[in-house]
Amino acid sequence: MKDEILIHASFSQVKQFTPRIPENRLPGENDTIPRICFSTKLESALTSMPSGGIALKGLLKAIPQVAPVIHIYCCYMWENEHVRFIQPIDVERFFHVLDAVDRSEWWALDTPKLHHCIIKIQKAELKDCIDQNENKNAIVEKVFYNVIRQIPSNAPERFFDQTLFPQFKKHDLRDIFAYLGAKR
Repeated sequence: MKDEILIHASFSQVKQFTPRIPENRLPGENDTIPRICFSTKLESALTSMPSGGIALKGLLKAIPQVAPVIHIYCCYMWENEHVRFIQPIDVERFFHVLDAVDRSEWWALDTPKLHHCIIKIQKAELKDCIDQNENKNAIVEKVFYNVIRQIPSNAPERFFDQTLFPQFKKHDLRDIFAYLGAKR
């Protein structure tokens, strides 16, 4: 366990990590324990986000001018011995996340030290599905990517700059890409 590297993926840069109760949860999933969700695999981290697979599909296919950039936050367990973690088997057994073991979903109950990197997706293998909330989604089976040094000018957060597109102010990028991915 001490040599694990946990991954959190996001469609936009996260300024501050704080454990919280996710707004979108599986039916029956715990709604009282604030947490930050991680996985040991990039594909699982992307799939486990609410609408994550379908949002990745939207990012890759819907708008060719937007660079398919994902923010990755790595948590090295050996640097975070002070953080309380819940392992996948316990996330599934006690907190009713039915796919926690399959997706290798870990919960951090405290804010860990994280390392940020940016990846540009070259290609992804996605399998369309209907998720546990009965929504169109996709399972991310394989991701091919390059690590990049900085956010490109056509990255999603720059392309959908809320000063240029005020209609997107209420939506986060994952919601926009999930909508676009479901329409394709």
